[in-house]
Amino acid sequence: DLTLQDTMEIDFVETGAIDPKEVYASLLYTNGFPLGADVKMYLLDENKEIIDSILTNAPLQPGIYNEVTYATNPSEGQVNFDLDEGILTSLQDTKQLILTIAFNSYNTEKIKINADAFIDFKLKSNLKIRISI
Repeated sequence: DLTLQDTMEIDFVETGAIDPKEVYASLLYTNGFPLGADVKMYLLDENKEIIDSILTNAPLQPGIYNEVTYATNPSEGQVNFDLDEGILTSLQDTKQLILTIAFNSYNTEKIKINADAFIDFKLKSNLKIRISI
């Protein structure tokens, strides 16, 4: 197994009571590894303590591996994070977000990972809210 992790600063501005109407977060990816991956986000408070975690609705699909040339053709896709009311409450106290991508082969198959293997991702969200001040 191989795990990659990235930490991002979050600046959530409190502007009053928040009443969420529609919320989603998506991860658009290009996976140049010949391995599938599970993705998880961790929400951290000002003390860098984990206050919540968010799972995706599906794993990242592996790149297409050629057993003869050892080349991997990247796969592209999108996975969604399930954001419920509890997560939105935790977001108000979040100062950092950790994105963890855990690659695995799901079986005992041996594969070769080329030095040019990569993962490219874009995290996007749409938060529609009603604010009362």
